[in-house]
Amino acid sequence: MATKLIPVNEYSASGLAPVFGAHPSVLILGSYPSEQSLQRHEYYGNPRNQFWKIMGMVFSFPTDFIELPYQERLSILTGEGIAIWDVLEACSRKGSSDSSIADTIPNDVQTFLKDHPSIHCIALNGKTGAGHWFKQYFSVLAEPKNEETGLVILSLPSTSPAYAGMGLNDKAEMWRRILPFCAMTK
Repeated sequence: MATKLIPVNEYSASGLAPVFGAHPSVLILGSYPSEQSLQRHEYYGNPRNQFWKIMGMVFSFPTDFIELPYQERLSILTGEGIAIWDVLEACSRKGSSDSSIADTIPNDVQTFLKDHPSIHCIALNGKTGAGHWFKQYFSVLAEPKNEETGLVILSLPSTSPAYAGMGLNDKAEMWRRILPFCAMTK
């Protein structure tokens, strides 16, 4: 299944557009793309960010997965039922640090979820980044399991190089919590 890239103006004005396949079951939300990600127009475009390595470990992809061209990695990941986006559409900040984010505008996550009812899980990439902003703007959804929607919200360790409080293997083990939701699409 080919990855669908949504035009930037449909869901996002200044960040990156959401990426998803035909029937996404897990929406991974970051806070806002790093400067390198914005320059490359790629999610987790900083080579030091562990996102792609962790996804390779979670799904037991071959070790050369992280060396594949970006569009191929996206295609493989969306084929597993993964959608990728950010909580924030726009913000001001100094550098790429989540701690300096200000003047925020959220993405329309609720409309995205309505448009993609196959999503059963939201995985927040980091508690103090994506988790913080998600709770601020989408508190109605921010319960561990939302009774109204049936969504499960997972707050997972940040894949950012700035978060060194947990080793790569431990992060990957925590991120494996998305696997049962990915299996729902198969």
